[in-house]
Amino acid sequence: MANDGEKEPHLRLAVENDRRAVNKARARYEFDGPLRQLAANIMRVSRGAGEPYTVIQQCIDVVKGAQAVHDKCGEWPDQDDVKDVLDFHDPRLRDHGLPYDERADAIEDIVEGALRLAAGRLLRQTLQEGHGEKDLLEGVRRLEHHRAEMRAKWESERKAAAKKPNGRPKKLIRNPKL
Repeated sequence: MANDGEKEPHLRLAVENDRRAVNKARARYEFDGPLRQLAANIMRVSRGAGEPYTVIQQCIDVVKGAQAVHDKCGEWPDQDDVKDVLDFHDPRLRDHGLPYDERADAIEDIVEGALRLAAGRLLRQTLQEGHGEKDLLEGVRRLEHHRAEMRAKWESERKAAAKKPNGRPKKLIRNPKL
């Protein structure tokens, strides 16, 4: 090729990550982890577990992480950043390509209601506490309804499987003799 007067192809690797994007990703790592750890520890401490002696240091770590974001990116973490980090919802429930999961959705409602109830209690907000209790109990009601439907389905499948092809049920051996 080069002998025929043609130039050899020049290979070049183009990297799309600019320095600002790399810095932001690193700074977000320094912010996201400490914020998640603090939130989880506060939840655990409020229920009587966790590590109450680390809460203040974790708060300091979150502030240091936010400062790192500001120093490297020129901006503070915004409300969407905080919301995304603290989002506990099951991402599978947001995937509309998957079949609807009544059980998982009811459990999400229970968790949301419990958190709302707990937050209301911490701040002595009886209205929020009441709404949280209502949400929690609605999730429990939905979960119990789902379980009853599943039990009925399983029972009908068991009965159908117990029948012989001619339509008569099989005899079940209750106490086999050996």
